[in-house]
Amino acid sequence: SLYQLEDYSAAAEQFRAATEATETLTAPWTSIVPLRQAHILAAQGEWSEALAAAESLLEEPSLVDRRFEAEFVVGRSLLALARLDEARGIFQRVVDHPEGSASETAAMAQCMIGETYRHQRKYREAVAAYFRVEMLFEHERWRAAALLEAAACLELLEERQEAGRVYEQLIAQFPHSEQEPVAQQRL
Repeated sequence: SLYQLEDYSAAAEQFRAATEATETLTAPWTSIVPLRQAHILAAQGEWSEALAAAESLLEEPSLVDRRFEAEFVVGRSLLALARLDEARGIFQRVVDHPEGSASETAAMAQCMIGETYRHQRKYREAVAAYFRVEMLFEHERWRAAALLEAAACLELLEERQEAGRVYEQLIAQFPHSEQEPVAQQRL
């Protein structure tokens, strides 16, 4: 619950205690502890540590069903460390993962694919990646975010009319999203 409330310092302490208490257990649920620890490191901006923690989890056979979550942390860490091509490859693995392909994590990973292109100023590729979020996923939060980013990239390509259409789409489809006021302003 502390993790969900984003109280990462307190959550990290509880997960440290859980690690000690469960180190002799082999139940599948115990793999969530180091996974959450890697997520916390990422949330705290400890990118090198998060990368190392998540990469070590990829070797764990007990993580099979949640492997895509560890890969997302790897990708996010690589993105933060400006290793954009590597990050994009990892994010694509998250999107393609059988257990994770319909998950919110996969929707976030598809958005991050767009981010990698945007950071490289490959705006056309970024727009295509963001539109894939809108087409492939049901997670409204990420669909709205992707539309906003796609429109911003279209503006950078000086395709203002198309950008305006995307802002209008965002406003119509997601009127209560946190992106809607930004879309209104940009429009």
